[in-house]
Amino acid sequence: MNKLKIKRNKFLKCIIPTASVIALTSLTFSCSSNSISFIEDANNMLNKYREMVAESINSEFYDDKTIEQILENTERPMEELEISGISTYYFTNIDYDNLEIRDDFWPAKDHVVRAREMAVSAYKNDRPDLMELAGKLVSYWVLTDHRCSNWWWNEIGGNRDMTGAAIFCFDTMPKKAQKALLGRLERSSFYYRPETKTHTGANLVDFAEITLKSSLLRKNRKEFEAAVKRMEEEITDENTE
Repeated sequence: MNKLKIKRNKFLKCIIPTASVIALTSLTFSCSSNSISFIEDANNMLNKYREMVAESINSEFYDDKTIEQILENTERPMEELEISGISTYYFTNIDYDNLEIRDDFWPAKDHVVRAREMAVSAYKNDRPDLMELAGKLVSYWVLTDHRCSNWWWNEIGGNRDMTGAAIFCFDTMPKKAQKALLGRLERSSFYYRPETKTHTGANLVDFAEITLKSSLLRKNRKEFEAAVKRMEEEITDENTE
């Protein structure tokens, strides 16, 4: 096994939770210039990631409910909104217009947290109808492009949970919503926004995680390698010590 693969495996294991699963396939991942090969690898990594998230995210709220019960639920009430001809859903008890951070939390971001829980439930219970609804929630978020007054929640916190949902329901979303989602992720990607590479510590790891998930959704080998390369600069290979 060459040094690059060893370093990639170490790098992936240090990103929690996303790359801890990607690490399961990293030893056999090949940096092929063949884009079809990367598509296959990316799909394998996505499947490993989904399996891990399904075990770690609590989705009990949605697990035993029909679509009708979910839409009629008073704890998380939802309404449909058509945006540019696209059916989306939002929660009527979330204050999307409040741009301020409360107790170190952005209230509107609860939208993507709930969407992620729904997508996980759909995956665990083999519910394509529920997965489609989760996709409509994510579509609402990206088509309305909600932001707050704090850069961290806009570029890291919100995008991290949004991709946590999109990893599952991306394929159910209309092309326009997919494009909006990928455009939003460009703000947090090493590949599309190189200045994010200058961050350190936890922020650097968060940007790396988002870059990885973005690259897998796009099937973009160069974006994936941008995340690997940046983090390799932070890690000392055991074989060189």
